[in-house]
Amino acid sequence: MISALMAAILTTAVVTPFHSQAASPIKIIIDGKELVTDQAPLITGGRTFVPLRGIFEALDASVLWNNSTKTVTAYKDGTTVVLKLGANKATINSQTVYLDAPAVSKNGRTLVPLRFVSESLGQNVEWQPASSRVVISTANGGNPTQNDVGSAPYVGVRTSGQTGTGSDVTVSFARPANPANISGYRIFIVKEANASSFTYEKALTVNASNYTLVAAVNSDPSVNLTAQTRDADGNTLVAGASYRAFVLSVGRTGGYALSASSSAFTLSGLSVAAVSNLALRDAGDYGDGRDLSVSFTRPGNDANISGYRVFIVKTSNASSFSLSAANATSSSYYTAVGKSGSSTLNVTLNAGSRDTSGDLIRNGVSYTAFVLSVSNQSLYANKLSSPSAALTLNTVNTAPVVNWLNDVSDYGDGRDLQINFTRSADESKVAYYRIFVVKSGNAGSFSLNSANSVSSGRYYDVGKTGNSSISTILPSNMKDVQGSAVTTGVSYRVFVMAVSNNPSLYPNLLSAPSSLLTLNNNAITAVSNLQVADTADYGDGRDLRVSFNRAANESGVSGYRVFVVKAGDAGSFNVNLAGSLSSSYYTSVSKTGGNLSLNLNSYTRSVDGAAVTKGQSYRVYVLTMGIGGNNVLSSPSASITLTDNLTIGAASHLQVSDRGDAGNASDLNVSFNRAANETNISSYRIMVVKASEASSFTLAKANKVTSSYYKQVSPVGRDISINLDNGQRTVNGDIIQNGTSYQVFVLSVGGSGYSGSNALSAASPAITLTNNLTLLPATEVTAAVNADNPDRLDVSFKKSETENLIAEYRILVVPAERGTFTQSEASAVEKRGYLSTGKDGDTVRGTATVDITGADLQAGAGYRVYVLAVSNGSTHAPDVLSAPSEPVTLPAATTADPSTAQGQEQSPATSGSVPAAPADNTL
Repeated sequence: MISALMAAILTTAVVTPFHSQAASPIKIIIDGKELVTDQAPLITGGRTFVPLRGIFEALDASVLWNNSTKTVTAYKDGTTVVLKLGANKATINSQTVYLDAPAVSKNGRTLVPLRFVSESLGQNVEWQPASSRVVISTANGGNPTQNDVGSAPYVGVRTSGQTGTGSDVTVSFARPANPANISGYRIFIVKEANASSFTYEKALTVNASNYTLVAAVNSDPSVNLTAQTRDADGNTLVAGASYRAFVLSVGRTGGYALSASSSAFTLSGLSVAAVSNLALRDAGDYGDGRDLSVSFTRPGNDANISGYRVFIVKTSNASSFSLSAANATSSSYYTAVGKSGSSTLNVTLNAGSRDTSGDLIRNGVSYTAFVLSVSNQSLYANKLSSPSAALTLNTVNTAPVVNWLNDVSDYGDGRDLQINFTRSADESKVAYYRIFVVKSGNAGSFSLNSANSVSSGRYYDVGKTGNSSISTILPSNMKDVQGSAVTTGVSYRVFVMAVSNNPSLYPNLLSAPSSLLTLNNNAITAVSNLQVADTADYGDGRDLRVSFNRAANESGVSGYRVFVVKAGDAGSFNVNLAGSLSSSYYTSVSKTGGNLSLNLNSYTRSVDGAAVTKGQSYRVYVLTMGIGGNNVLSSPSASITLTDNLTIGAASHLQVSDRGDAGNASDLNVSFNRAANETNISSYRIMVVKASEASSFTLAKANKVTSSYYKQVSPVGRDISINLDNGQRTVNGDIIQNGTSYQVFVLSVGGSGYSGSNALSAASPAITLTNNLTLLPATEVTAAVNADNPDRLDVSFKKSETENLIAEYRILVVPAERGTFTQSEASAVEKRGYLSTGKDGDTVRGTATVDITGADLQAGAGYRVYVLAVSNGSTHAPDVLSAPSEPVTLPAATTADPSTAQGQEQSPATSGSVPAAPADNTL
């Protein structure tokens, strides 16, 4: 109805005239009656234009004309439409709509493209080129006051989630202006490629299982689709495909109105994992891509990844670089990296490397890196990493920076001195680092030249670690730069030099001096940050992990002892009791120079001699053992009670289905819900057991099945559905084949070092494989000359008995003189050479106008007609071709074909124009 208002625009303004193509007189037919206007429709620029005033008046609407603004305002049933002459847009109740071409003037009358009327009018508008007629059919046969059905003025789609199914889609639409006349709505999801040809007539032919029915409500509806939602062709929605949504309004007493389409949308679906720890590094001074090194960590599970692509993006463009941009980038503008055994991958680019805009990589430009994980399965989409930190290539490196010095021991030599420093910014120019100890009185005059001339044996070299900061303790024989041994009671400053790996290109770099430090003797201290955790289910000391920070000064420490005390006894445990206990009641730990973490052993006992076990509450102490016998006891840990908290869980909801007709295990699809906790599960094993033996198949038997007789699947963080391999056998080694009843089990397998037992699922329902997915052809194919158009063939046939396996039927007209016509030849016919039909009803009909080459049917020529039933892809079965019809010959031509007259409607170049009528006369 809203569009009918748009169609009824009165104009009296002067618009620049135009020249139309010569054409036969065009008639306007509304509900079977000819509408006579003082300006007939005409064809120009490949589009049909119609007079809006005449159509508007025929629909009983009101119009106001504002000469000063050249604006037409139309009113009907509470809806307001405004159009300014010469503009390519209008408003409906303040909502903007667009015309693909502005209104034109002819003999003082305004005309607009027929496509605009067809998309905006609440009724069916059809261009019939053979008879040069514009046919408008109202929903109620020309009596809108009794049964006025309007179209939804707005349809919007929102996608969320990553299932790649209809459950990701929410469709919202505005109710028409006359909702009281509407009993409900139908939501159609249409492939983007088919949206421009999805018309009112096609909507009415869509099977009820291929649209979503929505009841009329008192507000604008918002509908969540389901994973089972199909598009208008009957295909389940899939990730990566582009769609549009339409809404059909259904009248209470008859009549329909189709909305315009929503914007296009695409389901994202599941994706592979992204890389992490992405970093850029300036690795040279060539002034091109060889200076740029990229490192990243592979995902923990990259079985579904074929490799990686490294993109270098100008930082100014990084915010707009997306997954779609990465997928579309030419292979000339990224670096492909294969998978390797290493968890961290490093790649240095080459001299010809370019950024994503096609420019060669060079100095002075800020770059950001991205890495694309490339999927090797259609189920998973590629995944783009987060961006790296920005990096600008340059030829200047930085000197190391000394962060701190510590007096860490009491050896009275270099081992007492610990240094921490920040590495050079670009370690690609650094071979290693050299540490100099300088007496404080000489530090002011120590320079790069001084450092370069220091004799061997008076410095200490440290290798690169790749870390941003490096920490090291000097050796016992460390000397200062004058050759004196490092010792207590002397004040020192320390310098660090980055030693160049190519002195001809860039020099050594010396740090500034450290803070002043004088080595002293320090007292023994207790450990700190004592932590305990339950990390396994052995039921003994191996379940108990103990970690702590070492004593602040270990120079006088010989080692540590770990004591497990029942929580009830912890209040009376002290340093004297700890020092008196036998070695059977503690765990000895040696110094490492760092903080310590260990799991206790199976025979660990508490200090009262009882074995450590589940269900008992404990606290832990650590005794620092002084070399001179001065021991220090730590504070107790938090209390802990060991439990079985890491038990392996079984898979559940095990289902099996017969998915093919290969006659082996590849016909068998197995799906199951993952275990509730997969933390300690390394894999699942899928095992096929003859149904007669399933009742006696136990966990013990499952654990003994040889690897040749099960399929192993890694946990993926979600429920699993998988097809077995054609060579898989039963657990007894028998071939899996048709005619035998089987049941399937899934074994959850614990990870390395885990003591808990594996877990076996319940059995699946029994299944017997059969050849049940073969397609059957269409039958009783007949062809006859069309009574109204003797250059066309009316075709009918009975649908296949395997209708549920078929996506569509294709009617193929083959010249009679052609010999054998095979199924493979039929499947290879291009779209212009066949007529696609729906599947409703036992008998399907269609009208053909072209042969299999796409050529028009010729008068006097003979033809046979075949029907190809096209598989919907749910099986491995191929398409199947019917037997041919009886030969039929078109009558000889007697007059010229009127459809060749100049001015016939042309196919639109953009949405909004009206194409020449195709063979089935759809708009």
